[in-house]
Amino acid sequence: MKDSQSAERLLVKTLDNLFVQLVDKKELEGVLWFGIIGTWQITNDEVERDVRQAVQQIMAHGNCIVSGGVVGVDYFATEEALRHDPSAQRIKIFLPIPLAQFATHFRQQAAEGVMVSEKVEQLIRQLEALQWINPGAIISNGHNKAADLRAYAARNTELVKFADALVAFQVNDSLGTADTVTKALASGKLVYLKKYAIA
Repeated sequence: MKDSQSAERLLVKTLDNLFVQLVDKKELEGVLWFGIIGTWQITNDEVERDVRQAVQQIMAHGNCIVSGGVVGVDYFATEEALRHDPSAQRIKIFLPIPLAQFATHFRQQAAEGVMVSEKVEQLIRQLEALQWINPGAIISNGHNKAADLRAYAARNTELVKFADALVAFQVNDSLGTADTVTKALASGKLVYLKKYAIA
Protein backbone atom coordinates (compact mmCIF):
# COMPACT_ATOMS: atom_id res chain seq x y z
CA MET A 1 0.00 0.00 0.00
CA LYS A 2 2.79 2.42 0.93
CA ASP A 3 4.65 1.73 -2.34
CA SER A 4 1.54 2.41 -4.44
CA GLN A 5 0.89 5.64 -2.51
CA SER A 6 4.50 6.74 -3.07
CA ALA A 7 4.23 5.99 -6.77
CA GLU A 8 0.94 7.87 -6.96
CA ARG A 9 2.61 10.99 -5.50
CA LEU A 10 5.29 10.82 -8.18
CA LEU A 11 2.75 10.82 -11.03
CA VAL A 12 2.01 14.41 -12.03
CA LYS A 13 -1.12 15.54 -13.86
CA THR A 14 0.38 18.07 -16.27
CA LEU A 15 3.72 19.00 -17.76
CA ASP A 16 3.48 22.40 -16.06
CA ASN A 17 3.14 20.63 -12.70
CA LEU A 18 6.24 18.62 -13.53
CA PHE A 19 8.24 21.81 -14.13
CA VAL A 20 6.93 23.37 -10.90
CA GLN A 21 7.90 20.34 -8.82
CA LEU A 22 11.39 20.38 -10.32
CA VAL A 23 12.10 24.10 -9.71
CA ASP A 24 14.53 23.47 -6.83
CA LYS A 25 16.39 20.75 -8.72
CA LYS A 26 16.58 23.01 -11.79
CA GLU A 27 18.02 25.88 -9.71
CA LEU A 28 20.57 23.52 -8.19
CA GLU A 29 21.66 21.76 -11.38
CA GLY A 30 21.02 24.45 -14.01
CA VAL A 31 19.77 22.02 -16.61
CA LEU A 32 17.57 18.93 -16.39
CA TRP A 33 17.27 15.88 -18.62
CA PHE A 34 13.73 14.75 -19.38
CA GLY A 35 13.26 11.19 -20.57
CA ILE A 36 10.79 11.09 -23.47
CA ILE A 37 9.39 7.62 -23.98
CA GLY A 38 6.41 6.01 -25.61
CA THR A 39 4.91 3.54 -27.95
CA TRP A 40 6.39 2.75 -31.33
CA GLN A 41 3.82 0.30 -32.72
CA ILE A 42 0.86 2.67 -33.05
CA THR A 43 0.71 6.46 -32.99
CA ASN A 44 -1.55 9.07 -34.51
CA ASP A 45 -1.62 12.84 -35.11
CA GLU A 46 -2.69 13.51 -31.51
CA VAL A 47 0.24 11.56 -30.05
CA GLU A 48 2.69 13.24 -32.40
CA ARG A 49 1.33 16.70 -31.57
CA ASP A 50 1.51 16.05 -27.83
CA VAL A 51 5.09 14.74 -28.04
CA ARG A 52 6.24 17.73 -30.07
CA GLN A 53 4.54 20.21 -27.72
CA ALA A 54 6.14 18.55 -24.70
CA VAL A 55 9.60 18.75 -26.27
CA GLN A 56 9.00 22.40 -27.20
CA GLN A 57 8.16 23.19 -23.57
CA ILE A 58 11.14 21.26 -22.23
CA MET A 59 13.54 23.02 -24.58
CA ALA A 60 11.94 26.43 -23.94
CA HIS A 61 12.74 25.94 -20.24
CA GLY A 62 16.40 25.44 -21.19
CA ASN A 63 16.35 21.72 -20.52
CA CYS A 64 17.39 18.62 -22.45
CA ILE A 65 15.83 15.37 -23.66
CA VAL A 66 16.91 11.76 -23.51
CA SER A 67 15.08 9.12 -25.53
CA GLY A 68 15.32 5.62 -26.90
CA GLY A 69 15.88 6.00 -30.64
CA VAL A 70 13.05 4.01 -32.21
CA VAL A 71 10.16 4.89 -34.53
CA GLY A 72 7.06 6.61 -33.18
CA VAL A 73 7.32 8.72 -30.02
CA ASP A 74 11.15 8.63 -29.87
CA TYR A 75 11.45 9.75 -33.49
CA PHE A 76 9.01 12.65 -33.03
CA ALA A 77 10.80 13.79 -29.88
CA THR A 78 14.25 13.70 -31.46
CA GLU A 79 13.11 15.49 -34.60
CA GLU A 80 11.48 18.25 -32.55
CA ALA A 81 14.50 18.56 -30.27
CA LEU A 82 16.79 19.00 -33.28
CA ARG A 83 14.63 21.90 -34.46
CA HIS A 84 15.33 23.67 -31.17
CA ASP A 85 18.92 22.49 -30.77
CA PRO A 86 20.57 21.92 -34.18
CA SER A 87 23.92 21.31 -32.43
CA ALA A 88 22.33 18.33 -30.60
CA GLN A 89 24.10 19.24 -27.36
CA ARG A 90 20.83 18.89 -25.43
CA ILE A 91 19.90 15.48 -26.86
CA LYS A 92 20.92 11.98 -25.76
CA ILE A 93 19.70 8.78 -27.39
CA PHE A 94 20.17 5.42 -25.66
CA LEU A 95 20.40 2.44 -28.02
CA PRO A 96 20.36 -1.22 -26.92
CA ILE A 97 23.17 -2.07 -29.39
CA PRO A 98 25.64 -0.02 -31.51
CA LEU A 99 24.06 2.10 -34.24
CA ALA A 100 25.30 0.07 -37.22
CA GLN A 101 23.85 -3.14 -35.73
CA PHE A 102 20.71 -1.26 -34.73
CA ALA A 103 20.18 -0.11 -38.33
CA THR A 104 20.61 -3.69 -39.59
CA HIS A 105 18.16 -4.95 -36.96
CA PHE A 106 15.52 -2.38 -37.93
CA ARG A 107 15.91 -3.07 -41.65
CA GLN A 108 15.36 -6.75 -40.88
CA GLN A 109 12.23 -5.83 -38.92
CA ALA A 110 11.00 -3.87 -41.95
CA ALA A 111 11.77 -6.77 -44.28
CA GLU A 112 9.70 -9.05 -42.02
CA GLY A 113 6.79 -6.60 -42.06
CA VAL A 114 7.07 -5.72 -38.37
CA MET A 115 7.83 -2.09 -39.18
CA VAL A 116 7.20 0.21 -42.14
CA SER A 117 10.32 0.43 -44.29
CA GLU A 118 9.94 4.16 -44.98
CA LYS A 119 9.75 4.96 -41.25
CA VAL A 120 12.74 2.74 -40.53
CA GLU A 121 14.85 4.54 -43.15
CA GLN A 122 13.77 7.94 -41.75
CA LEU A 123 14.81 6.80 -38.28
CA ILE A 124 18.19 5.51 -39.45
CA ARG A 125 18.88 8.78 -41.30
CA GLN A 126 17.92 10.73 -38.17
CA LEU A 127 20.21 8.72 -35.90
CA GLU A 128 23.13 8.81 -38.34
CA ALA A 129 22.73 12.59 -38.72
CA LEU A 130 22.58 12.99 -34.95
CA GLN A 131 25.76 10.96 -34.52
CA TRP A 132 27.49 13.06 -37.17
CA ILE A 133 26.39 16.36 -35.56
CA ASN A 134 27.29 15.27 -32.02
CA PRO A 135 28.88 11.83 -31.60
CA GLY A 136 28.29 12.07 -27.84
CA ALA A 137 24.52 12.22 -28.38
CA ILE A 138 24.29 8.50 -29.14
CA ILE A 139 24.92 6.17 -26.22
CA SER A 140 25.09 2.53 -27.29
CA ASN A 141 25.39 -0.63 -25.25
CA GLY A 142 28.28 -2.53 -26.84
CA HIS A 143 27.84 -5.54 -24.56
CA ASN A 144 24.52 -6.64 -26.03
CA LYS A 145 24.67 -9.00 -28.99
CA ALA A 146 21.11 -8.43 -30.22
CA ALA A 147 18.24 -5.96 -29.87
CA ASP A 148 16.03 -8.39 -27.95
CA LEU A 149 13.64 -7.81 -25.04
CA ARG A 150 16.43 -8.10 -22.49
CA ALA A 151 18.52 -5.49 -24.32
CA TYR A 152 15.57 -3.10 -24.58
CA ALA A 153 14.76 -3.55 -20.89
CA ALA A 154 18.40 -2.76 -20.02
CA ARG A 155 18.24 0.30 -22.30
CA ASN A 156 15.11 1.48 -20.46
CA THR A 157 16.90 1.07 -17.12
CA GLU A 158 19.88 3.15 -18.27
CA LEU A 159 17.60 5.84 -19.68
CA VAL A 160 15.75 6.11 -16.37
CA LYS A 161 19.03 6.33 -14.43
CA PHE A 162 20.20 9.18 -16.66
CA ALA A 163 16.94 11.17 -16.71
CA ASP A 164 15.88 13.60 -13.99
CA ALA A 165 12.19 12.99 -14.78
CA LEU A 166 10.10 11.06 -17.28
CA VAL A 167 7.50 12.19 -19.83
CA ALA A 168 5.64 9.15 -21.16
CA PHE A 169 3.13 8.68 -23.98
CA GLN A 170 1.52 5.25 -23.68
CA VAL A 171 -0.74 3.85 -26.37
CA ASN A 172 -2.96 0.86 -25.60
CA ASP A 173 -1.13 -0.02 -22.37
CA SER A 174 2.10 -0.83 -24.21
CA LEU A 175 4.39 -2.98 -22.07
CA GLY A 176 7.69 -1.26 -22.86
CA THR A 177 6.31 2.12 -21.81
CA ALA A 178 4.80 0.59 -18.67
CA ASP A 179 8.16 -1.03 -17.81
CA THR A 180 10.00 2.29 -18.09
CA VAL A 181 7.37 4.19 -16.09
CA THR A 182 7.51 1.54 -13.34
CA LYS A 183 11.31 1.79 -13.20
CA ALA A 184 11.17 5.59 -12.97
CA LEU A 185 8.60 5.52 -10.16
CA ALA A 186 10.55 2.83 -8.29
CA SER A 187 13.64 5.04 -8.45
CA GLY A 188 11.72 7.98 -7.01
CA LYS A 189 11.54 10.06 -10.17
CA LEU A 190 8.61 12.22 -11.19
CA VAL A 191 6.59 11.00 -14.17
CA TYR A 192 4.11 12.73 -16.43
CA LEU A 193 2.13 9.96 -18.14
CA LYS A 194 -0.39 10.50 -20.91
CA LYS A 195 -2.41 7.49 -22.09
CA TYR A 196 -4.16 6.92 -25.41
CA ALA A 197 -6.48 4.28 -26.82
CA ILE A 198 -6.06 3.80 -30.56
CA ALA A 199 -7.98 1.12 -32.44
